[in-house]
Amino acid sequence: SATDVTNGQVTNIATAHALANAPPVSSNTATKTVPYFGVIDLAVTKDDGVTKLETGSTTIYTLQIVNNGPSADGATLSDPAVAGLTKTLIGPCAAFGGAACPIAGAGAGQLNITNLENGTVVIPTLPNGGSISFTVSATVEARDAPVLNTATATQVNTGLSEAFTPNNTDEDSDLLA
Repeated sequence: SATDVTNGQVTNIATAHALANAPPVSSNTATKTVPYFGVIDLAVTKDDGVTKLETGSTTIYTLQIVNNGPSADGATLSDPAVAGLTKTLIGPCAAFGGAACPIAGAGAGQLNITNLENGTVVIPTLPNGGSISFTVSATVEARDAPVLNTATATQVNTGLSEAFTPNNTDEDSDLLA
């Protein structure tokens, strides 16, 4: 039976029971510890709550990143620059289920517009069931529709595979009014 699935390994213990008339054995238990390559499932949602935008207006996107698998500490987030939109502000980040928000600041891995557009925002702690959420304000400069805006989360833990990659990315699509 698997008794320990922690720290990137699984420990399996097997015990044999002798028949009534069997000769005695020196050991009837064996233990084997092997690396555990878990499967995670990051899910991203991005929505500004509208279906039409006006040139010159501001829209506010809500981004949420959820981990439906084992720990995905160090996952990265990207929200590339898009023609017709200029990001102007990132709102406060909220963390749930034991997750920790990226630090807001100008440093490497921190939550800021440049890092977000370059895909280098790092979510330091994202346990199974954990999530973070924040808003991004953008000025609409588009003259052509639709306005497409995409966010993607990527797991970076070695030894882990992604269970379902289509939900790692979400795209918000709006027409122009």
